[in-house]
Amino acid sequence: MDFSYYHQLAKLRLVKFLEKNIGRLFTAQSLLLMTLDAQGLLPKAIKAFEPLGGYGLQTVPDYIDRVQSLDIVELVEKKFKILAKHYKNNPKVKAYCGDCMKFVAETSNKYNFIVTDTPFLPDNFIQAVLKLLEPGGIMLYLLPLEAFADFSEISARITGLAPAPPADIFPWVKNKSAAYAVVIMPRSDSL
Repeated sequence: MDFSYYHQLAKLRLVKFLEKNIGRLFTAQSLLLMTLDAQGLLPKAIKAFEPLGGYGLQTVPDYIDRVQSLDIVELVEKKFKILAKHYKNNPKVKAYCGDCMKFVAETSNKYNFIVTDTPFLPDNFIQAVLKLLEPGGIMLYLLPLEAFADFSEISARITGLAPAPPADIFPWVKNKSAAYAVVIMPRSDSL
């Protein structure tokens, strides 16, 4: 039996309980979002995409209140069913069950916020996902913490995969074993 869903759900419920009773709790991602917002980089209305979204409980709660639309793609049918059930009453969320690479190749959608919360994605997938970003869009690309030993290598790799040179790429630690490479694409007025 896969207990990861129950683990994520328990964490989410605990956070909601604590926030209700003692005030706002901050995750690494919520702090990143607040930082991007304070810098004027985070869109007011987020058009988000989460490939390999799992149950939708890991990162989505940090930004769901700002979402104009959210597409989540999950390959594993069991996870998809739970994801779809969890967000069935939110008309802004569309959950898809299927191959993320196929979805990325076939969609005409553009996004201003993409979270790839699964490390070790192939370069052709990252390249295709980066093409879905609108000008000024942001991608959070999760990598194992040890990959950040040489951040210039990560930065060069992402720059080589992007359709245009990113305006900025910087690391943001998520937890003791992983960090995001935060990729900010140039705004259309700076292209």
